[in-house]
Amino acid sequence: QSRTLHIASSALELSAAPFGWVDVVFGYAVHWLERDDGASEVHGSFSGGLSRALTPDLRLRAGFARKLRLPSVQQLYDTLSGDPELAPERAMTYELGAEYAGLAPAVVGLTLFRSDVENFIDRDPVTEEFANNQRFRFQGLELAARAALAGGRELAASWSYLHARDLSDT
Repeated sequence: QSRTLHIASSALELSAAPFGWVDVVFGYAVHWLERDDGASEVHGSFSGGLSRALTPDLRLRAGFARKLRLPSVQQLYDTLSGDPELAPERAMTYELGAEYAGLAPAVVGLTLFRSDVENFIDRDPVTEEFANNQRFRFQGLELAARAALAGGRELAASWSYLHARDLSDT
C-alpha cells in the first residue's frame, strides 16, 4: 500500500528582559496533519521560561511547555502494526535548573524535570501494534558538565536519572 501524510509546523518565539534582572521567553507553535484520506487536524503547543543570573557565575532557570507529537506514517499505516485511529501525544513538561560557571574552564549544571504525557504512543508488547496509552509521568534529574579544551575543543558529559510511572486507569 502507499500512504501519504503532510505534516507542517510553524512557531514563533519571543524573548525579552522586561525588568532588566530576569530573562523571559514565550513560544507558540501550530502543527498541521493532513492524511491522504482527506482528514486533517490542527493542534497548538506553547512554552515559557524564566532565567536569572544570581551572580556572574550562577544562573537559575525555570520553564514549562505543552508539547505535541503527531503519529508517524508507520505508526498510523504499517500493515502489521499500524493504527489509523492514533491520537497525537500531548505532554505538559516542567523544568527547574541551575548552571554554575565558577570552575573555569568548566561549567556544571543540574536540571530537575517532569513530563505528564497523555495518549503516549507505544508498541503493545503482546500484539506488536501501535497504541495510545492513557497517561504516564516521567520525572528525574540531569547532571551535566562541560569544559573548554585547547584548540577550541570542548569536553562534555552528562548523567540522567529517569523515573517513569503509568498513571492510566487500567
